[in-house]
Amino acid sequence: MTEKVVRPAMWATIGGQAVAALGTILQWIAAPEFVKVVPAGLGYIAGALVILWLDRRAFWSPLAAIALTVWIFLGTGEMLGRLLSSPNTLLAAGNWVMVAGLAISALAGVITLVINRVTATERQIPPLSPRNPHRPLVITAVAALAAVEIGLGATQDFDLSRPGPSLFLALPILVAVVPGRSMILLSAVMSTVFLEASFSYAGLGGRLSAPADGSAFALDVLQLAGMTVMVVVGAVAVGRGKRIETISR
Repeated sequence: MTEKVVRPAMWATIGGQAVAALGTILQWIAAPEFVKVVPAGLGYIAGALVILWLDRRAFWSPLAAIALTVWIFLGTGEMLGRLLSSPNTLLAAGNWVMVAGLAISALAGVITLVINRVTATERQIPPLSPRNPHRPLVITAVAALAAVEIGLGATQDFDLSRPGPSLFLALPILVAVVPGRSMILLSAVMSTVFLEASFSYAGLGGRLSAPADGSAFALDVLQLAGMTVMVVVGAVAVGRGKRIETISR
């Protein structure tokens, strides 16, 4: 890969996420009453920023920024539109900064992927290929994410217009088909933030301690277990590095 050509686009991808993170911080300052611990948006974007930094020389890492941007735009939908026109000036400004940063990052990410493809001198190992020494990690991640989709999706009638079911339907597919560790790391970030939100906002802790019925309890346990396993898998992926994604031609 031609590092001199790739570097500016990749830095723009990382920089756009940093700008988006600044936007979420402005939102936090403008409306702290809506946040119990850390803003979910900041958690997602900060996680993507870390992934991009750790894997800045990896072929597919820009896809983390692209996937996150698409999910935020689709998942927030009407709410984002209302926030962009909020009478709270700082809140609206924070959202505009976030949107601008995400758009820059996604566009730069697409450009980086195109450059990577054009200048590639190595082939990518499919995640589920027997040649991938980390195949068991990929299989574990796919199974954990499928468990989250079943547990979380069933509690929300598998309504793909809602962010949770749509996200955890897409993530195992991305993990299974995209070489490298970026999608595993992105899935770990998403699982971490969803775990925090489940206990802070969705009342998961209360439901587990006083379940309404056995089936609901089982679904809650299933999604909790899947997210927890995914966080552990992400930690393992950080330790194992990114070089498993390619082999020489």
